[in-house]
Amino acid sequence: MKLLVPSMVEGRYPFNDYWKNNSVWLAEGLARRARALGKVKRRGIPGLLKLKSVALCVGANLSLR
Repeated sequence: MKLLVPSMVEGRYPFNDYWKNNSVWLAEGLARRARALGKVKRRGIPGLLKLKSVALCVGANLSLR
């Protein structure tokens, strides 16, 4: 699993940038584990991330990484 952290070396990496670079693959992984990836891809991952519960789960996982 590859995280995209371009500015971490400089000591700055805004969470919004981190979210944009990593939220989609993490949401796909969660959908895969729930065995719903096909349905989610048909409807669109960005729509999945608009659900507060999913966004909270993704954000919490990203903050722990």
